[in-house]
Amino acid sequence: MVAGFAAFSGMSRFFERGNALATSRLLGLISIFLALMVRWESVALIGIGWAWSELIFPIHSRVKAVSLAVIISILAVSTFIGKRIHEQKNVEPSFLEFNRARAKVIDHPSFVSHYSTIAFEPDSDWFFFSRWIFEELPIDLDQLTKKKEELDQRLFTWKEVGSGLYRLILIQLTELFKGMLILALIIGFFSLRFELKKKLTYFLIWLIFFLIFNHFNMLLGRVIFLFFIILLFPILNYPRLYPSFSFLKYVSYVFFIFIGVHLFNFLKYSEGRKLVNKEFNTLINDIHVDKPIFIEGIFEYVFTDHFSRINPVPILSNGWISRSPFQLKAYKLRGFSKQSDLFSFYLIAPRIPEPLVFPEYMNKISSGFMEKKVTETSNLELLYFYKK
Repeated sequence: MVAGFAAFSGMSRFFERGNALATSRLLGLISIFLALMVRWESVALIGIGWAWSELIFPIHSRVKAVSLAVIISILAVSTFIGKRIHEQKNVEPSFLEFNRARAKVIDHPSFVSHYSTIAFEPDSDWFFFSRWIFEELPIDLDQLTKKKEELDQRLFTWKEVGSGLYRLILIQLTELFKGMLILALIIGFFSLRFELKKKLTYFLIWLIFFLIFNHFNMLLGRVIFLFFIILLFPILNYPRLYPSFSFLKYVSYVFFIFIGVHLFNFLKYSEGRKLVNKEFNTLINDIHVDKPIFIEGIFEYVFTDHFSRINPVPILSNGWISRSPFQLKAYKLRGFSKQSDLFSFYLIAPRIPEPLVFPEYMNKISSGFMEKKVTETSNLELLYFYKK
């Protein structure tokens, strides 16, 4: 989302009018360049939306529009070349290859819908893989490639079409704040005093593009929101066509009420997060530092903001970092080379009724672990696993 906002801001600033035209264009290009470095896909999406807006609601000359497209292309190619050089010099090729293949499966919409509806056998490799635990599983590039082909075939079924629409609705209901912002953008767009046929052409074709893209890709709320940010191009480029003041007044009332509710929920969540953070640090302090500490069901970046090179992160996680040189380095710092070599470890996890997955995984790759609960807090529990 950050890259998308930066790209949108950069494209908007590039065409700003005023005395500081050169400065505005320079800042716009810097924003686009930084967005490309963060996530080029977001820049591409915003760029397609900008081009579509220029086609239906042209406001800039064709020469200016083409010049921006050429500059963005040059920046994109330069960023891509720089990234490739960096990866070749600093990142293990085998990890990159596996990581790309892994993402094509675990983020595949058919894989997600299959896991949420049918589920995998609890002891199968793909079950652990679906929970982002695959460090020492026998899943290799060949299996990932075959799984990707299998998942692609499922996309061309009516069942997957329904799953895609259901997934879209579920995400909007889960991330209601973004959904309300999208609704506000749609209302704002259709309130412009353009010919209705022109607005419908613009919106419906873009909506079809969005639905097709959603079917073939697993989109989260932040990405869905980016699809509708492009409505701001015609809204902001035609200020003289804003709706009446009375309409905006009532919409503003609803908007600020909604913002107030969202702010209340945000502060409530923040207080809960502070409590869990305090509990997390309490559990960390109860652990003997000579044993590795794993986590499950916890986003590590929520609790590790106060750690640094001087005060290293004491925990180990799974997910994308698995099988990477970074993970191997973390293992070596803790005195072992792979998970199956361990005879004991700690696990911090939320207190939930569902069984934990990581202990089952560890017993799969190296059986014989026994469990002992060390302590617990209101939200978390600390478990110790060992072999006799």
